Amino acid sequence: EGKYHPRKAPYGYVKSTDEKKTPIIDEEAAPVVRRIFEMRASGLSPHKIADILNAEGILNPSRYSLEKYGIVGRKENMGLWSFCAVNSILKNPTYLGHMAQQRWSSVSYKNHKRYKKDKSEGITVRNTHEAIVSQELWDKVREVEESVAHDQRLRRSRLLEQGDQAAV
Repeated sequence: EGKYHPRKAPYGYVKSTDEKKTPIIDEEAAPVVRRIFEMRASGLSPHKIADILNAEGILNPSRYSLEKYGIVGRKENMGLWSFCAVNSILKNPTYLGHMAQQRWSSVSYKNHKRYKKDKSEGITVRNTHEAIVSQELWDKVREVEESVAHDQRLRRSRLLEQGDQAAV
């Protein structure tokens, strides 16, 4: 039906009041999201991006939701920006204007431990709402992510060739 079901919209969006609860851009937080993508596209690591946002006193997503909308998140996320917070923003297709659903599941209805499903099992509906980042910026971030992963694999293989198992 194309309805948006999460408890809250991702950082940079708010849920609209229409029937489908479509995400709409939060004009205060969206520039921060764009900046995160631009910093990553320029080569900064998620750790460095988090450090910059913390140094500038920008509220992390959980603190922002609490202070602006009264939405309480997890207690452990109420502090500073972290690698995980930045990384989850960088990997979320919602910022492209696509609605990605059923990406996570739980072991059973009794055991609520969650796991990430294979990409082929999820559902993505394209162009359901206004995008915060362009496809070009998204693709540039993917290139940076791939080059970093490639460099790490190269370093690991060189160390293995040298016989330095302890360093791997």
